[in-house]
Amino acid sequence: MEEGSAGSEYLLEATAILVDDDRLLLLNVIDQDHSNRQEKQLMRDNLLTQEKLELEVHRRTQQIREREEEIAIKLIAAAGKRDEETGAHIRRIGLYSAEMAKELSWPQLLIDDIKLAAPMHDIGKIGIPDNILQKPGRLTEAEFEIMKGHASIGGDMLAGSDIPMLNLASVIANGHHEKWDGTGYPNGLKAEEIPEAARIVAIVDVYDALVHKRVYKAAFPEAEALAIMDEMAINHLDPSLYRLFISIIDKIREIKDQNQDDEI
Repeated sequence: MEEGSAGSEYLLEATAILVDDDRLLLLNVIDQDHSNRQEKQLMRDNLLTQEKLELEVHRRTQQIREREEEIAIKLIAAAGKRDEETGAHIRRIGLYSAEMAKELSWPQLLIDDIKLAAPMHDIGKIGIPDNILQKPGRLTEAEFEIMKGHASIGGDMLAGSDIPMLNLASVIANGHHEKWDGTGYPNGLKAEEIPEAARIVAIVDVYDALVHKRVYKAAFPEAEALAIMDEMAINHLDPSLYRLFISIIDKIREIKDQNQDDEI
């Protein structure tokens, strides 16, 4: 920047050149409008570059999400061939859990993860013998001990991945039968020792099991199901998360009604 005779300032552009072994410095006066135009063009170029980068990140993230969803669907399908759970039940668990996570202000990536991870909560049942898994009546004490093993089986199956969604699925599979008072399984975790994702799935899984027919029971009317869950919120379910669940029961009910057991 140079100052003129009248005290005015000029923006100069300098260019060094070599002519016949002589070094010359060319100075060019740049008017303010030209400078402003250059600055605006630079800003536009930066915005375009940023937008292109964001679009590329979104595209790659979407591709990753689609691959993760395919993995989840195939794993669930493999386990579902041996279990009586319906495709609609599995889908509802994911949708209920995502709705709860949204109310808890989880980041969107984690909401997307739990939507895929929660349906794998019972994947460990693939390791339970058919005579126990498909028994229509009440399990004996010895049979129930074997059935309880599905939580740690599922947790171990899904653990150790570099895919965050599968790691979350492992946490859920391993923890969704833990109880608030510490009397659950497989590790006897208590209260907030139980991962929040597992506490969420525990609530929505109980709800869905109660309000739908199973081979071993008829469906309960929703009012009766919620009365049972009210009691469970004393020692089994996280009381705070259960209150949140009740506060969005209209959304939960809408998910249930839109995803009925009419296909698989």
